[in-house]
Amino acid sequence: MHCSANLRGGIVYLPTMARLDAGGHMLIEPVEVVPVSDSFRLREAFERCFARGNPMRAMPKTRAEWPPFVMLKNVGVKSSSAWEKGLSEWDVEETDGAWRIVGRRKRQGRGTEQDFSQKIVFPAGTTANEVIDRMIAILQERAGLPAQ
Repeated sequence: MHCSANLRGGIVYLPTMARLDAGGHMLIEPVEVVPVSDSFRLREAFERCFARGNPMRAMPKTRAEWPPFVMLKNVGVKSSSAWEKGLSEWDVEETDGAWRIVGRRKRQGRGTEQDFSQKIVFPAGTTANEVIDRMIAILQERAGLPAQ
């Protein structure tokens, strides 16, 4: 399971991450949109995002077949570069019961990449709820909110 947690302007965006048949992921609807200050609703949004998992999609064959970038509509900006301004991103990943959170950083050129200096690997037996608690704490700390 792969989840993308995105913080921009005090709002957390949790898109559904489709798994592409040729490898990789694509952001699709639905996108959860929750104020970072609302821990209760944020927890529910993460739970729904985890429950949706990563539905399989065919890899678009041409650039023209790629759908519009789903975050633009949800955020109300016109370009991916506008979306990236003030953005903090994390990947939440679970493989065979092993959880990790990895922060993302801007890469040279366009887009982002995983920043392994911001990696948290959870011990065996960690629950999804414990991972959600940690992710909420990270998001709220990054937003400058007091620890709860």
